[in-house]
Amino acid sequence: MIFNSNNCSEDNDDRERRRIDRQAADWVAKLDNDPANEEEKLRFQAWLTRNPAHQRAYDELQRFWSDPRLTQTLTTFPLSPKSAKRPRYFANVFRLAVPAAAVGLFSAVFFYKLISVVSSPIFAPAPEKSKRSRLATAAP
Repeated sequence: MIFNSNNCSEDNDDRERRRIDRQAADWVAKLDNDPANEEEKLRFQAWLTRNPAHQRAYDELQRFWSDPRLTQTLTTFPLSPKSAKRPRYFANVFRLAVPAAAVGLFSAVFFYKLISVVSSPIFAPAPEKSKRSRLATAAP
């Protein structure tokens, strides 16, 4: 890949624009939800005058949020679908099935280990058939 200084400056410009847009969105939300005190208003005015892009971003977001078409569109869609009003049968079954499956799996593993330990024969050579005694008797 060839380094191009124009790409770098475009990336920086894009990053800066997104940062300003986020700040403008924060100010729109902050001023829309709470009545700002004097200190907050002064900070907002200082932010607006610091860079002409701040004023443009804030005005653009204000126009977007105050557009009556947005309000009309948002009110035509219900906040929750009709299916949310039905009882959530499968969610309740799933909520009980997962712990039950975990207990069943744990029990199966535990009892498998227990049964394999208890039922496994204990191998111990008989005293007269030990390897050492066989070797000793096999030599001429």
